[in-house]
Amino acid sequence: MEKRDVLRLTYPQKNIWSTEQFFSGTNINNVCGRANITEKVDFAVLKHAIQMVLKTNASFLIKFEILNDEPVQHIMPYHFFDIEIIDVETENDVKEIEKRLCSKVYKFDDNYLYDTLIYRFPDETGGFFLNTHHLLGDSWSLGLYCKKVIQAYTWLLEHNNKCEDIDLNAIPDLASNYIDYCISEQEYLSSAKFEKDKKYWLDKFDTIPEIASLPSKNSKVNNFSCKGNRLSFELSPTLSLNINNYCKANNISSYNFLTAVYSLYISKCCNSKDFTIGTLLLNRTNYSEKNTTGMFLNTAPLRLKIEDSESFKNYVTTIAKDSLGMLRHQKYPYQILLEDLRKNNLNLPNLYNILISYQITKTTIDGLNHNTYWAFNGNCADELQIHILDLNDSGSFNISYDFKSEKYTEGDINCLHKRIEYIIKQVIENSDLLTSAIEILTPNERNQILFKFNNTKLDYNKDKTIVDLFEEQAIKTPDKTALTFREQSLTYSE
Repeated sequence: MEKRDVLRLTYPQKNIWSTEQFFSGTNINNVCGRANITEKVDFAVLKHAIQMVLKTNASFLIKFEILNDEPVQHIMPYHFFDIEIIDVETENDVKEIEKRLCSKVYKFDDNYLYDTLIYRFPDETGGFFLNTHHLLGDSWSLGLYCKKVIQAYTWLLEHNNKCEDIDLNAIPDLASNYIDYCISEQEYLSSAKFEKDKKYWLDKFDTIPEIASLPSKNSKVNNFSCKGNRLSFELSPTLSLNINNYCKANNISSYNFLTAVYSLYISKCCNSKDFTIGTLLLNRTNYSEKNTTGMFLNTAPLRLKIEDSESFKNYVTTIAKDSLGMLRHQKYPYQILLEDLRKNNLNLPNLYNILISYQITKTTIDGLNHNTYWAFNGNCADELQIHILDLNDSGSFNISYDFKSEKYTEGDINCLHKRIEYIIKQVIENSDLLTSAIEILTPNERNQILFKFNNTKLDYNKDKTIVDLFEEQAIKTPDKTALTFREQSLTYSE
């Protein structure tokens, strides 16, 4: 093979490879999504459009193998294969397909680490799925895949589907080559920019802050389990509009605003003023990379320092500045940062337990009515992942919470989301509110704690002593617990 043919994994891929080894035999690294087309579909043309995208985007042709005890990758020749069309009756049928795809466990000796198929409703509407291993693509890639397929589909229709003599280069932005990024990363690792980025991150973590973790009733969590659950919420149009208006008026992004809100909540729950949460960086620094399918995403630790005397407006401005710094230095691999920090902190497992991601992938193409959806694979590598989504350019915010089901319950997440909405309303109403004055308990919770739980008045016979009343209770319920202290307890009879 030529030198270009066999390449090391990129650091984003190495991060996925490590997760794969830690949670071996699971589907934790499956990334699944679909596009649903709400008008009649020419399914033969849709098939051809998908084949065009798979053929012209190198990430779908990657084959992995172990060479000298190290995982490497190379590009396989494209081989045509038929794409299955499944007839469905209802949306529930589509959900069953999604569940089956998401649960697949890929083996690295398979030729392809992805699956794609088409579904068709009786009225000739339908859509298509892509389920891919994270080594081949990230969530941005899902959006790109949907966009490229729909773009190719509409182009074929406009040109009367002349498949025989089609020039694949005639469709703008259809093709991409992930291998170009693999090579550019190797060049970056020996560049002056790499050294500059390294200094930025080591200065940022000259000391190790607290790793924030929201409390739960279950204190014993199996870190080797990745079983998770997802709860999703949509902010009301009014609240979404108020957030967008606030951000526009204060020249900040909605990501900065919502990160400030969540981090304030975490700070108050953990009673910590200096802590770290994780965030996802697109790690695509130019137009060509933004049009390339493949695994680019880099996780980064966001260090947060909160002063009680500062206003919310000042706090969110600080986050905006820190976010710009992260973006300027986003190519520096998180794995290398951890390796640097572990030289002096041998027991450092990670820098965060909670991750916030902001995923706004536009796939809108004029002339075709469709919506895109991102599926949950049933696993969660972190204790809690908060995904802020606007995949269909609706202007409303969908927030999905992926959480380890061994630590948090659905009730925990419902309470969390209600409190977040309450914080949002407080800071929009008064952005000069001090961070120390922001309340995290909703009015209903506050009323319950202060008044309902403390309403302990009870009528009893005041002619009897406490001892008499206790003896009567002991006769009524001798085997019920009367007293507990630490690990010991006594029944009434005892």
